[in-house]
This record gives sequence, structure tokens and C-alpha cells, in this order.
Amino acid sequence: MYALNLSPDNRILSATFEEYAAPGQPIVDHLPDGDVSDYRYIDGEYVYDPVPEPVIRLTADRNYSAGEIATIDGVMYEILTNIPAGVALVERQNVHQTTIEEQLEKRKEQT
Repeated sequence: MYALNLSPDNRILSATFEEYAAPGQPIVDHLPDGDVSDYRYIDGEYVYDPVPEPVIRLTADRNYSAGEIATIDGVMYEILTNIPAGVALVERQNVHQTTIEEQLEKRKEQT
């Protein structure tokens, strides 16, 4: 059995074992599959309602070429398409937030 910690709008914030439940926490016999924060607990039922990922919107300060790696406002991005200066950089459309480790792994796979 599990205790659910809910936000005011019934989104599941976390779950713990029943023995650690605070007074008033709902007790359930199973948890939903995947990320529990993608669910709300309403009237004794799990309702799938994933939190949308935030959209990153920046304006290109210069021309960028596809495949280029750029650090913008302290965040590393892989440029997915050619982007002229002044165009919006939008996560998952024309840029992908990345890490040094991810880029090193890509390089290893390419060789």
C-alpha cells in the first residue's frame, strides 16, 4: 500500500509507503505506470495528465549551422537546422538541449 502526496489540483507530487503517510493522505494499493507526476488522483482514480515540457524560446544572436554546438545563456544546445540571426530557437524544433557527455557519446558512436 502507498500514500500519495497531492498538490491542491490533485496532481501526484510523490508517493511513499503507507507506514510513512501523513494524516489525510490518500492510500492506494498500486501506483500508476511511469512517472507518477504525470497523473492526477481524482475521485479514487488515476487520471493521466502529463505536465507539458516547457518550451524554450530564445532569439538567435547570429547565424547557426545545423550540427553546430552552441552555449546560449549558459545552456548547451545542438543546432538541428540552419538558423539565421533573429529567428527563434525553439526546443525540439530547431535546437536540442544537450550536455558534454551526450555529445561525447555521439562522437564515440560515429567512429
